[in-house]
Amino acid sequence: MGKIRKIHLSDKGREELEIGFRSGKSHVFRQRCQLILLKSEGRTGEEVASILKIHPVVVGNWLKRYEQDGISGLYTKPGRGRKPVLDKEQDIALVRQAVEQERQRLGQAKLIVEEQLQKSVQPQNFEAFFKKHNCRYKRIRKRPKGKPDQQLYELRKEALELLEAQSRQGHIDLFYGDESQVSPQGYVPYGWQFADEQVCMASGKGKGLNCFALISRSNQIHYRTSVDNITAEYVVSQLEELSLSIAKPTVVVLDNAKVHTAGKVKERLSCWQQRGLFLFYLPTYSPHLNLAERVWKELKARWLRPQDYVTVDNLFYAVNLALAAVGKKLFINF
Repeated sequence: MGKIRKIHLSDKGREELEIGFRSGKSHVFRQRCQLILLKSEGRTGEEVASILKIHPVVVGNWLKRYEQDGISGLYTKPGRGRKPVLDKEQDIALVRQAVEQERQRLGQAKLIVEEQLQKSVQPQNFEAFFKKHNCRYKRIRKRPKGKPDQQLYELRKEALELLEAQSRQGHIDLFYGDESQVSPQGYVPYGWQFADEQVCMASGKGKGLNCFALISRSNQIHYRTSVDNITAEYVVSQLEELSLSIAKPTVVVLDNAKVHTAGKVKERLSCWQQRGLFLFYLPTYSPHLNLAERVWKELKARWLRPQDYVTVDNLFYAVNLALAAVGKKLFINF
C-alpha cells in the first residue's frame, strides 16, 4: 500500500467546501467538494474513488487542482464538458415556434425541431431546455362528485375483468361507448408557455359538435358526430348499425346515462342479443372504468390545438379529422 496523500484544510476552507457540497449549482461541483472533504479525512484515493464511483486518477487530478487554485479550481472551466445540442441563443426561436404548433404534445414539438436542425435531441434535454427558459406544463384533473356502491362496484369490476380476458383470448369483441361535446367556447387545456407570452384560445358562442364513439383497447373505433343532440334514438341507431356489422359476439360497455338506459334502448336488447350484440352497464360514478372517456381527454387536451378554435368550421373539421385518425395515425395506450 502506497503512502496516503493527505490534505490539511483551514476552518474557512472546510466551511467553503461544505457549503459547496450542500448547495453547489452543479452535481460535478458538489462531487468535487465532497472529494476534497473525504481526502481531508485521511482516506486513500481508491477509497474516495469507490465512494464517488470515479477513477482513482480523477481523485488525484482534482486534489491537485484544489491545492493550486483553491475551491475556484473545482469549477469546470469555460469551453469544457459536453456541448449542448440546443443553443440557448440560436435555437430558442425555432423551439418556441415548434411549441406554438404543438403545445400539448412535447414529442411532436421535438420532431419539428429535429427536422429543422437535422439532428437528434434527447427528450430529457428538450424538456430541460424548456425549463431553462421558464416554460411550464400545467394539468387539470377532474373527478365525479358521487361515489359508487362499493359492493356493486366490486362485482361489476370483476365481471368487466372477465370480459377483458375473453376479449384478449379472441372469443369476443369488446367496445367501450360514450359521448361528449366539443364546444366553440373551448376546453382550456394546459400547454407549454413561455414567461413573456399570453397564450389564448378563441371562445365563441353557438352549437357544439356532439360526438359518439365506441372504441376497443386495440384502438378500433366506430364514431359519429352531429350538431344535433345525442338522444336515445341516436344511440339506438348507432348500436343498430354496429349489430349488423359484427363478426363475433360483441359486448359494448356503457355508463348509466339516461340515453343509454332509456326504454327505447331496452326494447332493442333482445334483437341485438340474437345478432350477438350485448350491453354491459358500469356501476355509477365510475368513469375511470370506461376507456372511451380517454378518447375525449386526448381529443380535447392534446389532439385539438388552440388554433383549431378560431372558427366553428375549423373546429368541427379538426374533430372529425382527429377521430378518423384513431387507430391509424393517432393511438391511445390504454
